[in-house]
Amino acid sequence: MKAAIKSFIVPVPLSGAWGAATLLLGYAFLNNVPLGYMFFYPMLLTGVAVAASAGRPGGISYARAGITGLVSGFIYLLVSPMFPLFASILAGACLGGGLSPGGGRFGGLLDGTVSTLKGMIIIPLVIASGEFLGAAIMIFLGSLLLAAVFWGAWLGFGVCIIRFPVFGKGGGRDERRTIPGLEEFRAESKEIERDLREFNEGAG
Repeated sequence: MKAAIKSFIVPVPLSGAWGAATLLLGYAFLNNVPLGYMFFYPMLLTGVAVAASAGRPGGISYARAGITGLVSGFIYLLVSPMFPLFASILAGACLGGGLSPGGGRFGGLLDGTVSTLKGMIIIPLVIASGEFLGAAIMIFLGSLLLAAVFWGAWLGFGVCIIRFPVFGKGGGRDERRTIPGLEEFRAESKEIERDLREFNEGAG
């Protein structure tokens, strides 16, 4: 339960703060740049992905999280003008696959597949609902800054859901080592492998 709370209580406020920072940085540096507004989503998702990785450390590096968010933002930027729903699905798949901790062969493939599918479902829902809620903030509160904070926090909440493990605790190699009986199974597997190698050498 504590791990679940920590997975959200740290990244969501950080993501909201990054939403405000993205708006202010855009005004400061991109306001006079042609098509500077197009960098909003890449910048926003970069910080959101890094913030989400801070909630469950040990799985992926901050650099990988930032690159994943940046690529996802550009995917959404390029595809959304023509196919907004498809753009959100692609961006969600990129976020889910890129932020999956992996680890191992079959386990890493399973984690990556589940995380990608979660991203393809959650991110479109987050973006669609966020558009209505963000518009409500603009209408009733009339604050672009609060809307940016909301967008950052809302996207951060969605990314945290993607990163939250479906099966068991998950979230890193160290936690996988705590599974009861796993170390004994590995030791027995190595012993069997060693015996088979010696048998093959003797037969040869």
